[in-house]
Amino acid sequence: MARPTEIELPPRYYLEYFEYVLRFVQEQYQSTLSTDEFLFLERFAALSEDARCLFVRMANRRGLFFRPDRFEYAEIDHLPDALAALLDAGFAERLHPDHAPDATELLCIFTRGELVDLIRCLLPEAAGLSKLKKPELVAFMVEEISFEEIVACLNEQETLVRQGYVETVEMVKFCFFGTLDADMSQFVVRDIGHAKLENMEGKKFTPFFRSRRDMEDKLAISRAYQHFRYIRDTDPPELVFDWLMRWSSHHRELSAAAQPLFDRMALKTAALLERAPLPELALQTYRLTEKAPSRERQARLLHKLDRTEEAQHLCDAIKAQPQNAEERFFAIDFCNRLAKKKGAVKATTDTLRQAEAVEISPAFRYQVEQGVIEHFRAQGKQAAHSENYLWRGFFGLALWDVLFDDEADALHNPLQRAPSDLFKPDFLENRRARIEAELQFLDRKRHAKKLLSERYAEKEGMLVPLVGWHETLLPLVLACLQKLKPKQLKAIFLEMARDLKENGRGFPDLFVWDGKGYEFIEVKSPTDQLSAQQLHWLHFFEEIGVKARVLRVVWGEEA
Repeated sequence: MARPTEIELPPRYYLEYFEYVLRFVQEQYQSTLSTDEFLFLERFAALSEDARCLFVRMANRRGLFFRPDRFEYAEIDHLPDALAALLDAGFAERLHPDHAPDATELLCIFTRGELVDLIRCLLPEAAGLSKLKKPELVAFMVEEISFEEIVACLNEQETLVRQGYVETVEMVKFCFFGTLDADMSQFVVRDIGHAKLENMEGKKFTPFFRSRRDMEDKLAISRAYQHFRYIRDTDPPELVFDWLMRWSSHHRELSAAAQPLFDRMALKTAALLERAPLPELALQTYRLTEKAPSRERQARLLHKLDRTEEAQHLCDAIKAQPQNAEERFFAIDFCNRLAKKKGAVKATTDTLRQAEAVEISPAFRYQVEQGVIEHFRAQGKQAAHSENYLWRGFFGLALWDVLFDDEADALHNPLQRAPSDLFKPDFLENRRARIEAELQFLDRKRHAKKLLSERYAEKEGMLVPLVGWHETLLPLVLACLQKLKPKQLKAIFLEMARDLKENGRGFPDLFVWDGKGYEFIEVKSPTDQLSAQQLHWLHFFEEIGVKARVLRVVWGEEA
């Protein structure tokens, strides 16, 4: 097989990408960019091409500080002139004592050996340096040596610069990507063929953020979440709690765009405190959000703290309005537990106990589902792993055009792999009419088979979060299409769309079928438990007449 032709990008590809982002953001955010941000756009455009290239090279690299003597950019004709232009225009600054807040970041650009030499120059009496690792050397210097002395010594040795307009560039990129977790390398991945994306040519894009407040709140919580991910691994849980409480006290009313990330941070902090264990602090932190599983964890903590009446009230509230399957079944089971009902058993446990058992060879002890597949194949049936893979893939193929419909205002840039509302609770609410209309193709099975097959061939390999491209997917989808009624498939897809984050998981493990019929099988080994989400789908399948059951595995005799 011939090797694919390697795609070569033009020498200044990074400048093209960056300027595309600037034009895109300027057009999309005309009414929300600040005066300083517009001024940056004007000043950047006025730079020479070499200077623009050098600035983008710095902006695309990690860190704030650079050693120009080590720049090696063959495509920039006159590096010294380009740097001088950046310094004159404020796009870079020479190292200065005012950069003291960034001392740690500055020192990190040097090797361990260079730091040792610097310490010996500035603090000749320092001892024990050979035992210290680089991070410890950096910490020692920040603590023991004045930043002014460090700057003076470094400036005598070489030219050092700090990138300018750091926060402005961060905001511009944030407006384009909608997150701090993406960067300009995504353009490269797309253009050299390492990522196959949906063609967005001709699509109507809308801004990620509708207002300045949305932009600033989401950026603030994104920065906070990055900091949280660092301190949760370095600081004691009590200090993480103190930090979160201080942060939240200064950001009491976040916009809707920022709230989900704050909820995630609060839940992760509370879970950290619960494991510590610091139950009172965990309870206080869970109360910062009502996002599941906050209320369940609060009820459990209240019960542990012998505050049973409070636990009961919260459990009743969950029971009245559960957010998801976990909350629904938890409320039923926990209320029974609090009421001390004799013989009360968890709904998931009860379902598992009543399930039929099948004897499987111990040879499949570490491949339990495969053992059950072989059991059914021995009966002349077809059997395959399905679980979430089948249903998420089927959903994505069936509703592809709905997902990338620009009328839903959920497409914000050409690098998106999915609409921004895909996993949000209002996905179905905003698209119900479009989804229901699109799913009408399922009523004609021959037409549906053709459409799904053609779509698979056209879209195969594209990066979307729902579809796992594998040679088994299309045959499974077509078998499922053949066996289930159109109204059943529509009901399942609508239930998934109601909350894809929750309802895109928990499906039965196996799909089994033959000429006479089909069934979905949830396989449970002797040590397995049934989850609330799995029970949700078993109940839902039963309601709409889809055949599904739990099968308990018991081990047979050793061969």
